[in-house]
Amino acid sequence: MPKKKFRKYLYNSEHDGNSIDRLSGLPQDLLVRILCLLSLKEALRTCVLSRKWRDLCQFFSGSLNFDASKTLKSDPKKLLKERDGYVESINRFFSSHKAGTIDELRVCFDLTQQHKRYIDRWIEIALVKKCERLELDFEPCRLNHRRDSENYRLGHKFSSSSETRFLTGLCLKHVNVSGRILESFLSNCPLLETLHVSHSEELTHISVCGSSLRLKLKHLHVSFCKCIKSIEVCAPNLVTFEYRGEENMTVHIDLKYVPHLCDVSYAGQWDFPRVNDRSKSIPSCLATSQLVNLSISIPYTPRSTRQSNQNFQTFDA
Repeated sequence: MPKKKFRKYLYNSEHDGNSIDRLSGLPQDLLVRILCLLSLKEALRTCVLSRKWRDLCQFFSGSLNFDASKTLKSDPKKLLKERDGYVESINRFFSSHKAGTIDELRVCFDLTQQHKRYIDRWIEIALVKKCERLELDFEPCRLNHRRDSENYRLGHKFSSSSETRFLTGLCLKHVNVSGRILESFLSNCPLLETLHVSHSEELTHISVCGSSLRLKLKHLHVSFCKCIKSIEVCAPNLVTFEYRGEENMTVHIDLKYVPHLCDVSYAGQWDFPRVNDRSKSIPSCLATSQLVNLSISIPYTPRSTRQSNQNFQTFDA
């Protein structure tokens, strides 16, 4: 049954008390496969159909998307209660979850280091279940001005765990993580293709280096890590590189070996010599025939920025 038809069937079942649940007669394996084609929210809605469907939700192995960031109220006084409710809902879900694998875990809410024991437990469960994509986004709600030091801190025990070998994507936003831990992830995640890190207070240096046999990384994004000083990249399979930083920060970026790099986006202070010939202020690693998209935004005075956005079929240094 196509996903669109199943959604219509589910809607009719919820709103028509006399409708007949014909799908329940199908084999359980097939029903679980149907469930996994849906979003987590849609899969949980099937619980209204019957007890059988309620039990089947425990075997959902698709994307566990716990993104409730848009439901946050603007009243900071209610934030503690909202956090407790959010944490409890995820704990309750995992307490009955029986699937052996999951495609993705997304935890998006205003959580802090105070919730570390819960977050750590969720990550452990996801990695044991061979999670392929992990996203932690703990952006504070609009009126909650917390210090960066209060952000959740990702521990070394995960980066060095053999359970991370199934990860293909890792996204960390408003998570404090060191360059050492990121490098450990890269060493222990042979399938990792996407790494996204933003708003990490502890990130000062990051070295993305590895042999063509081990490092599969294709997409690297680093943004608004206010203490970062340098980024070193030697990644044979890297296709896209994006950096975003504050205007008053100067970051040394060394793209040593990126033969397949074709998409570069940069915004912030550029730690390369300025000369009259603008083409020579571009690093030689970008002067490749593979480069297709180049977007650069460099401030040249405290109150103004210079923007250059061009598309290249070829690029000559």
